[in-house]
Amino acid sequence: MALNNGKHFEYLCLFMKSNKAIKKLRLSWVSFMPKQTVEIMGLIKRRKGIRFLDLSYNNLVPDKKQKGLVKNFINIMRRFILRTQIFHLDLTGMNLGKTVGKLV
Repeated sequence: MALNNGKHFEYLCLFMKSNKAIKKLRLSWVSFMPKQTVEIMGLIKRRKGIRFLDLSYNNLVPDKKQKGLVKNFINIMRRFILRTQIFHLDLTGMNLGKTVGKLV
C-alpha cells in the first residue's frame, strides 16, 4: 500500500504523534517520497521504545533541489540509534550508498 498519498501520510503522522507505545514499526515498500521519509523519521526518533524498525525499499534519492535530505536523514537516524535500544533496523534498498557508513 502506498502511504505517500497526502491523506494516508497525514493519518500515519497523526498515529505516530499520538501513539507512544510503539515497539515495532514496519514501513517497507510504502512508496514514501524522500521528504516524507525524513519527516516520518523525525517522528519516529522520539519513540525510545521502538525495538524493530523497517524502512526498507523507500527510495531516499532526492531530486537536485533537495540534496540535503539524505544528510538530514542520516543525522536523524544517528540520533535515533543513540537514544534507543534498537534491536532490528532495516534500511535495505533506500539508496543510501556510502552515507550509511556514517550511522556508526
